[in-house]
Amino acid sequence: EKSVNKEQTATLITIILPYSPFTSRIEHFINDIYVILDEFKPDEYHNRLHLCGVEVGFVEDMAISFGEFPLLIAVTCIVVFSLLGVMLRSAFVVVRLTMTVLLPLAAVFGLAVIVYQYGALDWTGIAQVQSREDGFYWYVPLLCFTMCIGLALDYDVLVISRIREHRVAGYEIRGAIIKAVWEINTTVVCAGMIMALAFGGLLLSSSLAVNQMSWLLTTSVLFDTFIVQMIAVPAIMSLADWLSWWPGKVPTGNLVTLEEEVENHNRALESTAVEPLNLNTNF
Repeated sequence: EKSVNKEQTATLITIILPYSPFTSRIEHFINDIYVILDEFKPDEYHNRLHLCGVEVGFVEDMAISFGEFPLLIAVTCIVVFSLLGVMLRSAFVVVRLTMTVLLPLAAVFGLAVIVYQYGALDWTGIAQVQSREDGFYWYVPLLCFTMCIGLALDYDVLVISRIREHRVAGYEIRGAIIKAVWEINTTVVCAGMIMALAFGGLLLSSSLAVNQMSWLLTTSVLFDTFIVQMIAVPAIMSLADWLSWWPGKVPTGNLVTLEEEVENHNRALESTAVEPLNLNTNF
């Protein structure tokens, strides 16, 4: 009687599974039920079958979210890359950001998959980096992607804008890159370490979903701070000076070289009795 309404026009059928409904197995089960429901044909009494429940809502949300995820990635990248290209007056920005943002981000997510899906750190016995049967919680990549993109672009704008500032001021590309990195490396490293410590603190949580988010954000910040901005971005920018700023205009004649800048810097330091600068960095 509890499963039939007063008008006796509807019946509630409860399905009890022999396993946890919050694992990946429930997705396959619900999809199989949908196939059965699609094959069901209403009789002369217009009977209908409907599937509902908390787990059904989760599966539907997951399917919709992952179905729209590629569009989210495309729209996010097109919009932010285009805005940066306009700001820096360079069409090469799109190509460079693909190499310095998307590829490193793919490596960060790949490392997380190795840890939480394939159990690369299971041998440590640390609960926060243990793998699980179903891999990632489904909403973790969705939440972390845009955050990682934002953090990467934040540091990228800081580095590139300073390089462009010196390049426009009349420095040749090698000198502009080294001067910019020398000036802001402390700021970028300190900011990256602060963000890594803030996100890394979430690894102390007992929730594996929070641990996974913490791992993604922390490794993303560290990789971007010490590898991408300090090595990859300067190296790529030094490959083709004219291409890096096209179709924008930068000075091409009477440029200040790195050696001239170091000589001027050391001359200024000698007048104040400070130890001269010895800069032997090659790009």
